[in-house]
Amino acid sequence: MNPFTMVKEMWRAFFFVWSIQFWRMSLLWTLSILSCLAFSVLKRLRLLQSPQSGINSIIDAALAPPGISGAYFFGGKGRTINSSALSRNAKSALELWETTSNLLSVTPFGVEGKS
Repeated sequence: MNPFTMVKEMWRAFFFVWSIQFWRMSLLWTLSILSCLAFSVLKRLRLLQSPQSGINSIIDAALAPPGISGAYFFGGKGRTINSSALSRNAKSALELWETTSNLLSVTPFGVEGKS
């Protein structure tokens, strides 16, 4: 191999490695920007909770009166968010149960074929 070809191959390898590093860094930068953007949007929509607020939600749910069912506790101070209409659809619930049971071979009383 002549020296010119060796130098040419070294530059080709250098630029190949450089281009991979460049795309890797640009991907990381893009993901970083997207995560910051998502965080700020979720914060403005008040869909993020502080750890203290999250704990309060758990305590509210644990200490809720027995009559409260199917509500999502959010933000502490007893604030609840009702579930969507789709989550209360009996036909969809039955279809989901049957599909899951078929996939997992589960009956309401345990696994099929086992006592």
